[in-house]
Amino acid sequence: WIGWQLDGPEAGDGLIQVFRRAESVYREADLKLRGLDANKQYAITDLDTKIVTRKQGRELMEQGLVLEIAKKPGAALLTYKVKE
Repeated sequence: WIGWQLDGPEAGDGLIQVFRRAESVYREADLKLRGLDANKQYAITDLDTKIVTRKQGRELMEQGLVLEIAKKPGAALLTYKVKE
């Protein structure tokens, strides 16, 4: 797996792009995000499935976001935004 987080701290949003490599035996990855506000809630949108998940910033940074990519190679693109 390889991926990165592009964070827009002023706007409270960002983008996560993740790739599962062809050789990977792991269907899931635990993604710990950085730079979020621990006390705010975020809406994470999977741009492929349109599924929206809501989690606290503290949870996303400490426990992470579990992401599954069944196909290999495969990719996922997610956005996140602070929910007021």
